[in-house]
Amino acid sequence: MAPSSPCPMARRRLRSRSPGSTGQGVLEQYLEMGKARDWGAFEKALRKMQVVMFNIIYADRAGHILYLDNGLLPKHASGDLKYWSAPVPGDTSATLWKDVHSYDDMPKLLDPATGFVQNANDPPWLATWPRALDPKSFPAYVAPVGPMSQRAQMSVKLMSQTPKISFDDFVSRKLTTTSLMAERMLPDLLAAAAGSNDADVQTATALLKGWDHRFEPDSRAALLFETWAGLFAPKNFTDQSNYAVKWTLDDPLETPRGLKDPAAAVATLKEAVAKTKQLYGAIDRPFGDVSRFHIGDVSVPANGGFGNAGVFRTITWGPMKNGERTPVHGETWVSMVEFGTPMKAVGLMSYGNSSQPGSRHNSDQLQLLADKKFRTLWIDRTDVEAHVEEKTAF
Repeated sequence: MAPSSPCPMARRRLRSRSPGSTGQGVLEQYLEMGKARDWGAFEKALRKMQVVMFNIIYADRAGHILYLDNGLLPKHASGDLKYWSAPVPGDTSATLWKDVHSYDDMPKLLDPATGFVQNANDPPWLATWPRALDPKSFPAYVAPVGPMSQRAQMSVKLMSQTPKISFDDFVSRKLTTTSLMAERMLPDLLAAAAGSNDADVQTATALLKGWDHRFEPDSRAALLFETWAGLFAPKNFTDQSNYAVKWTLDDPLETPRGLKDPAAAVATLKEAVAKTKQLYGAIDRPFGDVSRFHIGDVSVPANGGFGNAGVFRTITWGPMKNGERTPVHGETWVSMVEFGTPMKAVGLMSYGNSSQPGSRHNSDQLQLLADKKFRTLWIDRTDVEAHVEEKTAF
């Protein structure tokens, strides 16, 4: 019997390579970034390019601001993001990268004329507004061009509302629970439903007309809209197939928009009425009745909603359990800093600074979270020592 032929796959070479896999220099760069006293020293640390990923945003007392689409990005002669995000042939030198992009190559904004930079886990192209970074100026594999999430759109809108912004105004904008998706879609939906004789649709439209589009504890239409939005744009509010106009970089802060099929959207509203009753018992249940900040013995009415529905104060809600739902993602560590003299800094660790059984710090910040308040951050030794609860001598 002749020997069998080797499997074609056995002749394929498998190769894996990752930039920064040794991890050398990461902590050193972070330390130098933290010790920097001015922009020059901070940029010198950035140029080491040891941090494998994560956006970096910088601000200082001198008025400098930076957004850096940071990461160790291999250099390729060709190919786009889709190509390099999948396994590529390992039996040819054409796919073997030999170097990474430098700090100077990476998308960044330093002191833009717009006066602000932002990022909400979105690609770098709309880090400020009007658009300051052109995707065509960078290799096609650097970052996706879109779609931009509605939370990221809301971030840009909040920051570009006025030429200047005070610290208190900044804090207020951070706390907004308004849904951009509701602002954008409800006028069209209510217009489409105006001629309906269906009792459920009429009840739903009356309720939605009186809603201010915010996800607050006393909001009585928020649960209904959230349910409709999840049906209209499935896959965690990201599917755009039911919009009349999909997201486009040419109009990045006003798309997606419109109802591709108004009658179908109204039918979805009727479906949402039934589903909202099934999930929550009524379509006008106060949002905070079922949406709770709950850890241990502390349970308070909550605010905040799904980021993909365009809510900047993002709280991703888990499924209903024991008559309530609690966060699984969202507002965790938040800090806001003004680099003035003296420095002003507030913040919150939403789920508490301790997970040790019996610690009073397990849930002692939940009420602040519910009240949309922050604690003053202790930024000098005197403040820290004034709040010491326990000392351990070695």
